[in-house]
Amino acid sequence: MFYRYKDSTALSPKAAPGKVWHLSAASIDASPCHSTLTQWSAQIQTGRLWDACTLSQQSMWMGFLAHMYEPAVSGKGRKVRGRRGGDHGYRHRGFGHPSVTLTWSLALAGGGGISCVLQDGEVFEKAGVNVSVVSGFLSEEAARQMRSRGKSLKAKDGKLPFCAMGVSSVIHPKNPHVPTMHFNYRYFEIEEADGTKQWWFGGGTDLTPTYLNEEDAVHFHKTLKEACDKHDLKLYPKYKKWCDDYFYIKHRGERRGIGGIFFDDVDSPSKEEVFQFVKSCAKAVVPCYIPIVKKHCHDSFTPEEKLWQQLRRGRYVEFNLVYDRGTKFGLLTPGSRIESILMSLPLTARWEYMHNPPESSKEAEMLEVLRNPKDWVH
Repeated sequence: MFYRYKDSTALSPKAAPGKVWHLSAASIDASPCHSTLTQWSAQIQTGRLWDACTLSQQSMWMGFLAHMYEPAVSGKGRKVRGRRGGDHGYRHRGFGHPSVTLTWSLALAGGGGISCVLQDGEVFEKAGVNVSVVSGFLSEEAARQMRSRGKSLKAKDGKLPFCAMGVSSVIHPKNPHVPTMHFNYRYFEIEEADGTKQWWFGGGTDLTPTYLNEEDAVHFHKTLKEACDKHDLKLYPKYKKWCDDYFYIKHRGERRGIGGIFFDDVDSPSKEEVFQFVKSCAKAVVPCYIPIVKKHCHDSFTPEEKLWQQLRRGRYVEFNLVYDRGTKFGLLTPGSRIESILMSLPLTARWEYMHNPPESSKEAEMLEVLRNPKDWVH
């Protein structure tokens, strides 16, 4: 079952630790991306962005948050009575509190979104979810990047109108034995000079462990493979390799993590078929990651293991700021909300000069996999 906020007041930035977020059960209707920009903007401005969200956005956003508030992981939650008189709500129970939860609008363009960030929890040091729907004109640099990927974009009077919508999340756990997880699923549309529209979907889900646990890696990749296989057996190996290649930190000669799936510029066989595939990927996020969190969130760790986690987070920051397409696009979009764009960065990170782990250590084992990606499902 999925949940949604009963009204926009639950998303107030004044939310305090321990505040009850009233939830009501809701069935989610499948609806492809047919909402017009005007409708999206109006729904954002009136606090009704949720009702405009596609199924993939709804399932990712609320499926993820429902698990954060479901008491199976830490066992520290206590039931509270919901508005309908049933015990269907839970107080925050150790993951972290929604210290920043904002509905925002894009100042110099159109649209906006919702950002929810949890910090300083017992399990998650920093975890955030963004839902955004934006529009405007592509900057010259953004258009240049897209053309470099093979897109033929014909501008009118030097302008290329676009609209983009997506949901993304990054989770940085406190325990170094719980891996960082990232997902992003998005839809992009550009109107060319003659009025024709180019559209495509992109996204993916990937895992960044501090220490290698092969059983976890197999579970994560197997779950994503099952989601892909529902649509085409060729998709997982193609998008797994794409993920390994995309999250490559060139100046370090290593990947950011152990991968997952990644795809971009997908515009065939049809919009509806690609949308169905994206929904399958979205639904796989919770089952591929939450069992790993539950398994390791109470593992003991040493100061040395925490230090290694901080060093690996430094690599995470390097990739996001130097190579990540989404971060670059956001920073190049006039009037964009920088806090939401940089939500993916960890709360803490560390850089040490010439740090090299000892041979045959657990840290060296992790580095070997990052330098030479493995096939986890065959």
